[in-house]
Amino acid sequence: MKRYALLPLLACIFFAACNPGTPTGRQASSIYYNGDILTMAGPQPAYAEALAVKDGKILYAGSKAQAMKLAGDATQKIDLAGQTLMPGFIDAHGHVGGYASFSFAADLQPQPYGKVMSIPDLQQELRHYIRDKKIPDGTLIIGNGYDDAVMQEHRHPTAAELDAVSTTHPIYIMHTSGHMGVANSKALQTLGITDQTPDPIGGMYGRDPVTHHLTGKMIENAHIHALMELIKLMPVPANPTDAQKFGPLENAVNVWLANGQTTICDGRTAPGEINLIKEANAKGLLKADIIILPDYDSNKDSLNALKKYYNHYDGHIKIGAIKMTFDGSPQGKSAWLTQPYLVPPDGEKAGFKGHPIYTHQAAYNGLKDLFQHGM
Repeated sequence: MKRYALLPLLACIFFAACNPGTPTGRQASSIYYNGDILTMAGPQPAYAEALAVKDGKILYAGSKAQAMKLAGDATQKIDLAGQTLMPGFIDAHGHVGGYASFSFAADLQPQPYGKVMSIPDLQQELRHYIRDKKIPDGTLIIGNGYDDAVMQEHRHPTAAELDAVSTTHPIYIMHTSGHMGVANSKALQTLGITDQTPDPIGGMYGRDPVTHHLTGKMIENAHIHALMELIKLMPVPANPTDAQKFGPLENAVNVWLANGQTTICDGRTAPGEINLIKEANAKGLLKADIIILPDYDSNKDSLNALKKYYNHYDGHIKIGAIKMTFDGSPQGKSAWLTQPYLVPPDGEKAGFKGHPIYTHQAAYNGLKDLFQHGM
């Protein structure tokens, strides 16, 4: 088999616009040849010998001899050396905004992405993060990506286990699903959450089934509300430079491009992330198209302003739909199912099927609101 490679530098190229006819005579900025150029045109695999491009658009796809007629002194001739050139993938559902927003967080992912395969591993990563970044007492620590399904204990860490890392730093760690997390005692104290605090609508606080004390676990809206409140405590520069403000987003986009995804979907976008993406777009900093799915609950008062982007590109961005989160994550065992989980999650009894985030009436009202906005 030949070695295959994606070429994200062709992010703007759309093979559907290929014209297999004779070149027009315009001079190409680059010509690709000597590889499997897969056009994706037609019901069967369709290949071209060469591809001529000018200003990010295809001039010609067909024979090498014809393509070379478009070459000029400034044309870059790129030998693919047997590799495959193909259209970029369209990301069906990702979180480029969240990836950028939490790029500062301690990496708690399991193998092969990270090192955290147990709760002691998680504790060690957090300790090293605090030590290496010289984070002073009282400063919030965020960790991201732990996965109880992979870790040896097959359960979530507890507040007490995070207290073993630090009792002077508020610590909050996010599950790989993005639907839940765990706070240490300092973070719970900072949030004003006690054993007597009732569960929020559409969310739950983890409680020990025997003592009923908080375990530190936060699910769905409890997790979202806690995280949003804690993030407000993060120190931010008073007058950030463009590199400080947009650098994490540009780096995130580059990760998507490096994996061949040239149209990016942001599957649940908060207002701050929408504003950041819009500003980056206005400054010409986006290399890929981003389809935004605004979170309904945090953006429902802005639908009139957002509608102009709905199914309409402004530069590199558009709104593809509005995201309503009706339930949780099957990975995190918070999804609302018709059949019970074989092994219920922490703190739940046999027969647990998950739970909805919205009431029926709230779901109906939200959908009606969206339909009335034509979205």
